[in-house]
Amino acid sequence: LMLYLASRAQLVAEVVRPALAAGSVVISDRYADSSVAYQGYGRELGVDVVRQSNALATGNLQPDLTLVIDIPVEITKERMNGKTADRLESEKRSFHERIRNGFLEIARDEPERVVVVDGTKSPDDVHLEIVRIVSIRFPELTSG
Repeated sequence: LMLYLASRAQLVAEVVRPALAAGSVVISDRYADSSVAYQGYGRELGVDVVRQSNALATGNLQPDLTLVIDIPVEITKERMNGKTADRLESEKRSFHERIRNGFLEIARDEPERVVVVDGTKSPDDVHLEIVRIVSIRFPELTSG
């Protein structure tokens, strides 16, 4: 957990905050919610401990929008198609179920910030849904 937090603190200080200060839009594929889901729920280190640690590491910086592309664990395994699993992907099904449930609980707790996208759809349909959500939430990014 501490290595993830150190990396996140450095990223926020050196990349994210300067970009935001310059008026840029910042898009990230993982952030604090991932730590909460993976370490708090998946590794069962304590959700509150992970949240508080992330708040310290990021200076309470929260994204305006988080998209959770949700897919049942069994479908994820099917889609691996014989690819070599990394350390996290090799974990037991129960670990992945806890992570998925963690992401869904975060979405239930913060519906104004976290939107769940159905990842069982085709990649094109998932893409269109994400574009639709971003267009509604940030019309200034998609107009004109």
